[in-house]
Amino acid sequence: MYGGTTPNGNYGINVEGDVLVNQTSDGTSLNDLWSELLTLFDIENNERTAIVNLISYWHTETASIVPQSISAPDFEEASELGIPKGANSPANALRLGFTFRDFDLANRFSWKFLRSASAEQVRAVIDSIVYADRKRVTGTILHRLFNPNPERNEWGHTCYGLWNGTDGLAPLPHLGREFDASETHYHATETTRLDSLDVEMAFQQITRKGYGTKESSSQLLILANPDQADDIQGWRAGKASRPAETGEDAEDVPVSKFDFIPSIDAPPYLQEENIIGQPAPAKFGGLPVLGSYGPAYLIQSNFVPADYVAIVATNGPSSLMNAIGVRQHENAAYQGLRQISGRGPYPIVESFSQRSFGVGTRHRSAAVCLQVVDSSNYTAPPKGAFGLTS
Repeated sequence: MYGGTTPNGNYGINVEGDVLVNQTSDGTSLNDLWSELLTLFDIENNERTAIVNLISYWHTETASIVPQSISAPDFEEASELGIPKGANSPANALRLGFTFRDFDLANRFSWKFLRSASAEQVRAVIDSIVYADRKRVTGTILHRLFNPNPERNEWGHTCYGLWNGTDGLAPLPHLGREFDASETHYHATETTRLDSLDVEMAFQQITRKGYGTKESSSQLLILANPDQADDIQGWRAGKASRPAETGEDAEDVPVSKFDFIPSIDAPPYLQEENIIGQPAPAKFGGLPVLGSYGPAYLIQSNFVPADYVAIVATNGPSSLMNAIGVRQHENAAYQGLRQISGRGPYPIVESFSQRSFGVGTRHRSAAVCLQVVDSSNYTAPPKGAFGLTS
């Protein structure tokens, strides 16, 4: 029975005058809590996790035609009667797709719960939802970065990772340097400890394609979990960057090309040599910087799985030149973390949270991912390593 009431009056449709609860047990108005929840979600939408802002860009396209190298036309010597060549947008570009999925999470605020709960109990549930959203967004973007396997979106567009040497595509030439289809930006270290050669070769792979250089106005970052960050902080120019492996001669261990230099925010320390140049800043893009190794800033993050390291060229928060593109709905009403109200006069009752987004790689040359493993084969970290269940 969907309308009216039964003879005993136990069923039917509740109207506003029938509301059983309008505040929590400590006297906080449910509508005040609803307004607070919406404000909190607005803050979350405006303050996305800093680490993903430096490697991604938000947009609404199902696929983008993105140049895969940084280059510009050149002037030619003028002749008396000749017609000059015309400048145009880069012709060598790749169609890059972006996935798109809907995610939601209910808070299950029933009127009985709200009648007995305190405002702090309600806020604790809301905080857990915001945390879950941050984990979903951050984990999805980082998983795309570390995963070489392509996907398809609902329009059939291929959503790529970085260059992987298996899809038949090659990076575009840059400043006369050619690359072939075997070029990959995913590497296994073949050792149980990270060494300086792995990172220095990643620098070369990125900068030789025009990213992470002063000319491109971008900065190289080393994103590492605490284990690998500790190793990097011990590297000194001219010295072995790790212990010798079993069966390996000590003289075969890679020697560091640079000194690790702590940032200006590091604790005081003694050293015999003088620092030439400017130390790394205390923060970059809102993230604490441990220091620098060569041209790159070292940023430690627990979001990066153990035994994985990413070297990334960033042009700053949410720049079009960043590696990962994050797709959201073209209708602004469906963007960001949203709260869907429940039925009845108090929208917080039976409400739920929702976000729609997807990912793809915008610039396949702008990062290199390393796996610290005694093997020659790179294996992408599972989604669970980023706190994702699906």
